[in-house]
Amino acid sequence: MISYPCFLVSDKFALQSRGAVRAKDFVRAMLDLAPAFVHFSGHGASSGSICVEDEAGNSIELEPEAIAALFEASGFALGGVFGMIGTVVTQRNLQAASWGIDGVGLVVATALLAVKFFRSGNDVVAAGFLVFAIGEGVMLSGTATTLAGSVPSFGAGTALWSAALLLTGVPREFAVWARLAGVTASILFAITAARIFWGEQVLPTSSPLPFFAYPFLVLAFVGWIWTLLKTA
Repeated sequence: MISYPCFLVSDKFALQSRGAVRAKDFVRAMLDLAPAFVHFSGHGASSGSICVEDEAGNSIELEPEAIAALFEASGFALGGVFGMIGTVVTQRNLQAASWGIDGVGLVVATALLAVKFFRSGNDVVAAGFLVFAIGEGVMLSGTATTLAGSVPSFGAGTALWSAALLLTGVPREFAVWARLAGVTASILFAITAARIFWGEQVLPTSSPLPFFAYPFLVLAFVGWIWTLLKTA
């Protein structure tokens, strides 16, 4: 059995359980529920693998690397969904809550990927995800303030986002379309950061930028998720 305690808006937990989990059920639950914590109860191996069922009902092992990839993918899914929700809602408390969840999910996912790519020897992509995590953390620090008050942290965060997306988009680690989306978002966020540093009052919800940069960022997330799940 796998239990998924998930955050609610009221800061309480909702416990979702799945029994006799197959590999595809585990993937679907991770992406659908975007859990805050995951508790495994069942059989495993000394290597850290957990036992799930295949389509025929036979026991198979999920390796730790595959499990980590699922956590990374769910973090990007969480960030993409709640990030876009925060951009379109008008109530400031819901906006801040959405961006808070978005920020935490992205920091966790990119930090895990930074370690993963560093261990595999791809230092440039690892540095990109590390810079992204730092930028997201800086941006997260201004989430609880007003939109106008968050501009300094947003400007610093978008500058770091721009550098991070360039570092992850240039190497041939992900699909071409995902890399193009990331580089496009990098350019748009660089323009946004430059305007803020020049003294303009550019809010996180301002249009055309950065509003129209967000879809390219989410498209890059989709490419990263696709690569992670394909690898897992």
